[in-house]
Amino acid sequence: MEHKSKMIPPLTLLALSMMLHASGCVNQLPAAGSNPPVTIMPEPELRAIVFKAGRPTVSEQLEDSVVSWKVSQQSLVQNAETIANTPYGLKFRVIGSTDGYECQGDDCASLALRRARLVADWLSLHGVESERVSWGAGPADTPSHALDESGSEGLRRVTIEPSLVVPPEAE
Repeated sequence: MEHKSKMIPPLTLLALSMMLHASGCVNQLPAAGSNPPVTIMPEPELRAIVFKAGRPTVSEQLEDSVVSWKVSQQSLVQNAETIANTPYGLKFRVIGSTDGYECQGDDCASLALRRARLVADWLSLHGVESERVSWGAGPADTPSHALDESGSEGLRRVTIEPSLVVPPEAE
């Protein structure tokens, strides 16, 4: 019989943690079917990486594609350290996004994927185990009418979100 792992959405984990904090629990829940407690930790702080419009091109490097390499490098180092310091069962998804001004249709998905892959590759080259990281494209963001092209710069980004893979025997 084949078992499939289930992903618990990060917001569900965060909501559960917040409910426990608000109810005065001591950050621990008993695991189903066992006596030892399972510690509920707060969601790790991970910084977004902001890209220049339309970048990266197919052959472009990460440092040439981001708005500020110095700021991005600091964020990447912090993200790698944060991931390394989280329990091993916690996995991460690197999600590339676009702003809707810089591309249309399939071009947006390709651009978002290039962004996510560059960040995931950087993390792997800097000590993050590749089996802890997956990458993909998020939905293309449609800027608000109140934003002009320069105001939507923050939508041209890669974010990293934690996700817990529940082993089949825990179901």
